[in-house]
Amino acid sequence: MIRFLVFIFVALSSFLLIAQEPAKESARVEFRVTRFDPGDEPPPKFKVGTGGGQVELTVPLTFIDGPHKASLREDRYLDFWRGDGEKPEFSVAIEANQRKDLLMIFFPVGRSFKVIKVVTPVTQLRGTDRYLVNASKDQIAVKIGNGQQIVIDSGKSGILKGPGGSDVVSLPVLISQRQGEEWKTASTENWYFDPRSRAYLFAYTSERTGHLTFHVITERL
Repeated sequence: MIRFLVFIFVALSSFLLIAQEPAKESARVEFRVTRFDPGDEPPPKFKVGTGGGQVELTVPLTFIDGPHKASLREDRYLDFWRGDGEKPEFSVAIEANQRKDLLMIFFPVGRSFKVIKVVTPVTQLRGTDRYLVNASKDQIAVKIGNGQQIVIDSGKSGILKGPGGSDVVSLPVLISQRQGEEWKTASTENWYFDPRSRAYLFAYTSERTGHLTFHVITERL
């Protein structure tokens, strides 16, 4: 009997020790948001995250909003909720090396969205640099000043390195578009490069004009 009581006491003590341990805090991510939407639909609103770590946000079209912080489910998944659904509308996997300096770009797909993640530390995307997403159906090429021509396939993205430095400068830019087997000049223009800001460019074919068009979002550093 005494041995049984000792067993019960030890078991209860172990249970109390386990119960008193603080719950593990979910991993969190810090991120900014923007979107590309040629249709200019009303900006979507979401509740983001899990448990007590949810935040509410609206995804803008012409600027970058944030930073926001939210808790990850299972230390990996960032859940996006709209309305009163029992399940998130969609979830985005966030790796351990993507929890800071993260920009999430929303693209409309039917009634929902696809999200691409861009990790943007200033060591990788500097002032005067451009991050270009080619949302057109053709390959495009961009040549800044006397720099190397950068070719970006349809559906892909890349970084256009600016001149750097500490001065605001204007440089000629040649933009070409591959149609079939032939490269054609889409536009020639001058771009201003400010070391205090970087930009995100979305190349697409305008339904109204049929020409290659750029949607530009500038981010101040």
